[in-house]
Amino acid sequence: MKLKKTLVLVAAFAALLAFVLVFESREKKAGMEKEKSEKLVDLASADVTRVQLKREDERLTFEKNEKGEWTITEPVAARADSYEVNNLVEGFADLSFEKIVEEQAADPSVYEIPKKEILLWVKGQDTPVSILTGMENPIDKTYYAKRGDEARVVLIAGNKGTILDKKLLDFRDKSAFKFETGEVKAMKVRTKDAGWEVRQTGDGWFFDIPFKALAKKSSIDSMISALSNLRAKEFLSEAKTPQDLENFGLDEPAYRISLSLPAAGKTIVFALSKRGDDVYASSSDSDKIISCDSYVLGDFDKPPSDLREKQVAQFSSWEVEKLDIRRGETVITAVRQKDDQEGERWFSPGDEKKELDKAKVDELIRKLEYLQAAGFIDQPGPPSETGLDQPQAEITILTQETEGGTSEVKLLVGKEITDKKQLILKNARLDYLFLVEPSLLDQIPKEAGDWSKDGKEPDAGT
Repeated sequence: MKLKKTLVLVAAFAALLAFVLVFESREKKAGMEKEKSEKLVDLASADVTRVQLKREDERLTFEKNEKGEWTITEPVAARADSYEVNNLVEGFADLSFEKIVEEQAADPSVYEIPKKEILLWVKGQDTPVSILTGMENPIDKTYYAKRGDEARVVLIAGNKGTILDKKLLDFRDKSAFKFETGEVKAMKVRTKDAGWEVRQTGDGWFFDIPFKALAKKSSIDSMISALSNLRAKEFLSEAKTPQDLENFGLDEPAYRISLSLPAAGKTIVFALSKRGDDVYASSSDSDKIISCDSYVLGDFDKPPSDLREKQVAQFSSWEVEKLDIRRGETVITAVRQKDDQEGERWFSPGDEKKELDKAKVDELIRKLEYLQAAGFIDQPGPPSETGLDQPQAEITILTQETEGGTSEVKLLVGKEITDKKQLILKNARLDYLFLVEPSLLDQIPKEAGDWSKDGKEPDAGT
């Protein structure tokens, strides 16, 4: 009896499960058919290779190139803003409608159809899909629309009208003068107040004119990037003429910037002018003249003295592996040791390593890392005049770089200029000198025991 009852229950459960599965399948199929029936257009946006937007007397045409990038072919030949064109394509390739107005509209013009038309070409098909739109429905802000091959008139979402109202400039790539910033190896700048030149040295920049000095890398990189990413507020000329240049003050510009790109075998010359709140720009690498935001002039308006590097030494404190200090007859060496259990510590080398006061070592390293010049001596006299023939201290910083390999920074401490309360400091790799606060001397140990963790002098041999 129990077995029979169990079999009956299993059979009932199986029948119920089959009913549920069949019901869900029918519901899902009905839902899919309903969803499909509410689609005015059902295309894969990735398959669209050409799109055209017609409105009044204007026609905008976009095509995908062999790289899959959108370009404008009408009314101008130009790069397109792929985000905006994709938004247009995706908005109409998969287009649902809100409501059917008429199944067989005898006169679509009563809905102002066709006020605008969008044509979508799909790869492999010669005939485009046409969507015609009309006026806005004042009741719910939807828009009247129909397919070109159907008589049915429907209502589509109001946001589609916003897309169709966008101007040519909205669909255009506004980076008018794009170039590879990493290829720039030198820059010459001429403004109404100054002229200066920099060239790349290693991973930094160095002034050749008006002085020989390191430039602030972040500033120079930012200026070059700003030129490469200049965004047009308006395209003023597609094929500039000498008269166009004169009209916008670019024949004798207030700012002329030359960029040398030796790998590309060319020099790009930018011309910038400012009139009121408007900034106009052109490039020797382009036929266009644009208006742009004035932010691009920010650093170009600065005197070169504001763009030189004031940091005495370029290194990261966390990369320092070894620190050597010579002060008079005293020589002190600190070597970093990393321990998973006890963290980072500093030791003096030798047969019997002595632990050093980590706080004091770190304090000096951080001081040197962020040390800024209060002034410069660009043409120093003989070492005897600056105290560098017998420096008060010599500091050598050895770093282990993230990419591998090591680098060394050597600093020489010269004499103090008492009346100016400044200390002369030389970075061995540079020909000019820095003027810094004399308080630096207070943080440089005078004796070997000054950094000893237990207050005792480390063993000889350091």
